[in-house]
Amino acid sequence: MKIDQSGWFTSDPSLKLRISKLNKKFNQIFSTQATQIVIAPGRAEILGNHTDYNGGRTLSANIRNNLVVVGSKRTDSKVHLLSFSQTDEKEIFDINHFDKSVNLIWKNYIKGIIREFKSKFGSFDHGFNAIIDSTIPMGGGVSSSAALELAFVHLFEALYGHEIEPIVRVQMAKSAENNYVGSPCGYLDQGTIELSNASWLLIDYQSDVKTNKPFTFSEIQNHLTDITLVIGYDPSTKRQLTEGKYAVRRACCESMVRLWKEVTGKKIKNICDVSYQEFEAQKTKLWDVLNRKITRGLYKDLITNAGWKNGPERQASTMLEWASHPILENERISQAIAAINKKNYLKFGQLFSSSGRSGIYLFDLAEGVHELEWVYNLVEQNKKRWGVFGIRNMGGGFNATTLALVSADKVAHYKKELNNVYHKEFGRDYLFIDFTPLPNVSVFQI
Repeated sequence: MKIDQSGWFTSDPSLKLRISKLNKKFNQIFSTQATQIVIAPGRAEILGNHTDYNGGRTLSANIRNNLVVVGSKRTDSKVHLLSFSQTDEKEIFDINHFDKSVNLIWKNYIKGIIREFKSKFGSFDHGFNAIIDSTIPMGGGVSSSAALELAFVHLFEALYGHEIEPIVRVQMAKSAENNYVGSPCGYLDQGTIELSNASWLLIDYQSDVKTNKPFTFSEIQNHLTDITLVIGYDPSTKRQLTEGKYAVRRACCESMVRLWKEVTGKKIKNICDVSYQEFEAQKTKLWDVLNRKITRGLYKDLITNAGWKNGPERQASTMLEWASHPILENERISQAIAAINKKNYLKFGQLFSSSGRSGIYLFDLAEGVHELEWVYNLVEQNKKRWGVFGIRNMGGGFNATTLALVSADKVAHYKKELNNVYHKEFGRDYLFIDFTPLPNVSVFQI
């Protein structure tokens, strides 16, 4: 195997043993050696919740937990897939002719990538063998699906001799998730995993007209060296973005773009084009128009999909609350970068907590998941005692995933205290991931 230039094996000591086991299993099953190894990290959303599809900005980074794929090209057109993380049962299908998986949904992310390659490069002449192993928790809000997508984009690129630009890889992965899997995600997950290189990444989702790129990005140096970001999650509260709660919030934000033009006469592309001050100034007019439209039966699909049973007045207010969340999140990004540069731990922590409050109480991201709201309020009440500067929900929502800003010397104490209380309340453990920014997707030739 080529020498590791990325730092992966230094940062994750378990990698060598995991890869050794994968290669051994590969030889046993396929009676041949794997030719490529791909390592793809999970990602953490630091700030910028639901801003990626609303034309805002995000602050994110990759984490130590990762997905490894070993693979090789076949002489026929068959695909042989196996995952240590999911099941030992091998799935076999033709690379150019296959149906969507009904029971093992994770395989659809790979099939979506196959479709993207077929669309871009034509039919495959050969299939492939691949075995997957992952330490990225499913349902942990750290983008196990995007890691799987990007790992196979890189694997196919290496196996079939293609050269693809990084942003195009991101576009292909997002397209697979949107159009084949059926999840209306934005660019945050795929963009971070592909582009963040052991640093914090600032992504601006305003498309660049000159270069025809869907977003721009830059690295941010973290000056907050005395604190640690700690991800917490309960795997039993995992959710699928295809279940509809995510989609209905996206539909609401997009409908508010059209409403803004109708009420103000100003054309905008995304809701994050509006400042919160502008939004508040027009709020009464927006509410009046919304209320009348809802009373006349408009937004029926959105209201049905949201499951609202209350009257037009409350429904209009909720739509405005949902639209305000990404606007506020986008403005928190500028404040956060200023706080990082000034090493202002308290301000950065306050932004975390206000982000969490906004996500839970304006955007209703704890809907159907009492655990998220419970953890947020518990930690907020015990911040000083547990050494916490701030806490927020992390990711798409509808699970119990949080990101806490903790004093470096209090991390063990924070984990112990939170888990003890959580276990007493819910009868199960609250799990943690230490946040260490790591490289983007790496490919090694054996």
